[in-house]
Amino acid sequence: MASRDIGLGVVVGVAAMLAALGGRAAADDTAAQVDARLAERLSRLAERHYRAGEYYRAISAYEELALFASDDATRLFAAVRIAMSYHHGHQLDDALAAYRTALGLVRDGDAAQALRIQLALTRVERSFDEPGSEALDAIAAELAPSTTAGAHRALALFELARIEGLAGRRDAARKTAAALPAACLPPAPGCSTAPLLRALDRPPAARRSPWLGVALSLVVPGAGSVYGGHLVDGLYTFALTTLSGLGALDVHDGSRSWTDQKTTFYGLAALAAIFYAGGAVQGYISVARHNAVVELDARRALWRDTELPLPLEDFAPVR
Repeated sequence: MASRDIGLGVVVGVAAMLAALGGRAAADDTAAQVDARLAERLSRLAERHYRAGEYYRAISAYEELALFASDDATRLFAAVRIAMSYHHGHQLDDALAAYRTALGLVRDGDAAQALRIQLALTRVERSFDEPGSEALDAIAAELAPSTTAGAHRALALFELARIEGLAGRRDAARKTAAALPAACLPPAPGCSTAPLLRALDRPPAARRSPWLGVALSLVVPGAGSVYGGHLVDGLYTFALTTLSGLGALDVHDGSRSWTDQKTTFYGLAALAAIFYAGGAVQGYISVARHNAVVELDARRALWRDTELPLPLEDFAPVR
């Protein structure tokens, strides 16, 4: 009798354990289904904001999607879209950090290649906003391995040629572009070299001589600034130099020696000399600044006229 009671107790205990495990599994399945539905809704909401150009809202939604995602593919998709939202929103420092985060999550070689291309493009665009912040030759060197193979090889070659053109190495850019036809089987984005070659064939931006700006300012105060495209600066320099010089001439006493003039004369003469010398320096700076602006505008035009869509615009999670 006792042994039968013990056996019955064991059976009841096992049954209770199985029931508990089944209930827990059911609860886990329900939670997983809830998370999946939430992730799907967040994904649709984020994509709607992204496609509408509402990048800051898209970033918030993608961050929530990454938080609730139950699989690596969805987390990677969210990380890529966060980086691209920062990129499109022109928050380039944040975009660089987000692209590097996405590269740490990616396992697919083609997606990694596309991310490296977009990272290089972001660095180039950052160099427009912060001249000197990025070395174009270094960006080109880091992108070069992506031009040897992979689904995005043609696009990598195209973007490498653009970067070499921006760096002033037009012969190297033409040589890189010449390798595109062999990489375009089958045809892919970046296979048409006509826009790039037209941009590379443009004459370089005309430069003005800063030293001519100095010489003009020594002949006519402020003329170097006008030559450099800064009319208002030139007029100010001319007026200040002329007025202080005329003021010194007006208080000069011809009956007294140069070392025995009024204090006002020396003060005004000193101001005239300072404005005159400063005008010569300003002439050099104005022309150098003019050259920098013209070169930057030419580089921006080359970049704008050869722009292609980002390779991961149609990226989707692969489960």
